[in-house]
Amino acid sequence: MKKRSPQIDSPQKITESSYNCIDTGGFFIVGFKGKTVKIMDGDKNGKADDDQVIENVTSAINGADKGLTERKIFTKRAKEVIGDDV
Repeated sequence: MKKRSPQIDSPQKITESSYNCIDTGGFFIVGFKGKTVKIMDGDKNGKADDDQVIENVTSAINGADKGLTERKIFTKRAKEVIGDDV
């Protein structure tokens, strides 16, 4: 079976709730960018620091560095809330 992107009739709904954004991001990573999960864990094995992991994940998903400054801020904030195990 070939993977294909879902048809989204109302794409603006994704941004209406933080949960929608998280769910959409998780679905996209697991369904279409599986190798990104290994990149996300780069800081756990000492191969990269937080900033490098964020840059690598942003590049893997978007192919560029759009919004990188904000991504670094929000990722670090989320890690503080969730804890060091993330």
